[in-house]
Amino acid sequence: MSRSCAGTLALWVALLSGCQLLPDVELARGLFESSPRTEIPVFVDEPPAVLPPVGGLAAVAGELRAVPLRWEPLLDPDVSGYVIERALSAKDRFERVGAVAGRHRTRWLDRGTDLRPKHGARDGAGDLGDGKTYLYRVRAFDDEGRLGPAGEGPPVEARTAAAPEPPPGFQAFSHLPRRVAVRWDPSPDPNTRGYVVTRSPTARGEFETLALLDGRFTTTYVDRNLGDLRVFYYRIAGRNGAGGIGEPSKAQRAVTKPEPLPPIGLGLVAQEVGRNTLAWAPNVETDLVTYRVLRRRASGRFEPFAEVPAATTQVVDGEVGAAEALEYALVAIDRDALESARSEPLPVLGVAYGLEAAVTAEGVRLVWKDEVQATLAETRILRVGALRSQEIGRSASPHFLDDQVEPDQRLRYQLVGIRPDGSSAPPSAIVEVSIPSLEGP
Repeated sequence: MSRSCAGTLALWVALLSGCQLLPDVELARGLFESSPRTEIPVFVDEPPAVLPPVGGLAAVAGELRAVPLRWEPLLDPDVSGYVIERALSAKDRFERVGAVAGRHRTRWLDRGTDLRPKHGARDGAGDLGDGKTYLYRVRAFDDEGRLGPAGEGPPVEARTAAAPEPPPGFQAFSHLPRRVAVRWDPSPDPNTRGYVVTRSPTARGEFETLALLDGRFTTTYVDRNLGDLRVFYYRIAGRNGAGGIGEPSKAQRAVTKPEPLPPIGLGLVAQEVGRNTLAWAPNVETDLVTYRVLRRRASGRFEPFAEVPAATTQVVDGEVGAAEALEYALVAIDRDALESARSEPLPVLGVAYGLEAAVTAEGVRLVWKDEVQATLAETRILRVGALRSQEIGRSASPHFLDDQVEPDQRLRYQLVGIRPDGSSAPPSAIVEVSIPSLEGP
């Protein structure tokens, strides 16, 4: 008895056993599908098999890079299985892409893993792609591998799921410090498995990939470590589970927050020995936190010496040497720690005592500026020696007479002011005089 006859007999014995009078179609299908299956033979096109055409062929469209097929089984006992053929279009040749053994196996899934030509696939390999249309037909074959005719009617057409559309609601947010945040709504396409965020410095420029995000409901991304006042364009595209990337969205423009403007109006508003008082115009930004005041001494570089709150526009430098040449500048800092460029530098010369010394018949007369003494409570007068300095007197007036001198001396003098609060001003420059020798008889 042939395999097909034995299977048919076993089926009818099972259906008619017991008290069941009507055939159970699902039971019958299960018995047929669980029966031993014929191995797939080597197929031959000539001579053709005398088999009926396959009917009821249907394909499910919209699947991710796959096309499920099903058809009605043939009851002819000479049918050993089915061959599935695919074409790229109605004008193209049908290629054999799969086969199933057993005349009651009526389903097959085309995943495109064969080497037959496919849309956009290099050298014919690869999967079926996204949004691609294919034509199908199914033919039966017998035990000797001879193929029957194609099915009745036109081939069945099916299209794979297209790559995801750009997600809705895409936005890019400007005015953030050195970063840009983008957001979007979840894609309504169930095939979406993530997103691709791209960026370009121009609307028409080449967009580079910033991130491959996983998850259909991942809907935010922050582009960090950008510069101040930088312009960028962003796009978003959906990505399906097979790695296919859809068309990108329309580019959205974003601008990072600018740094504060350089402060202006820096000037000297008051000055005394050892102190410079500086003031400037307030910045226009509403989110400033502080001003950093910079100072540069001779042959040095700008270094911060004070920081004041944004509401303050004046500072006192109390570390100024007498007649010291300095430069000042300002930097504004906002609440996001963005710093402005440095302001225009302000050169300032510290107040000098103007000390002068003259040898007279009474001794050495020292004089200094009236306006300097006006800011001091008194002034210490020092003789500067090789090893140490000695105070020789104090004066509340801008002059002093050193009458304790001897002929043939070289003397050096220096002043140190005492402020009304008791603090010391910086010392003056040293002046030097020579006492002449006494003439002989």
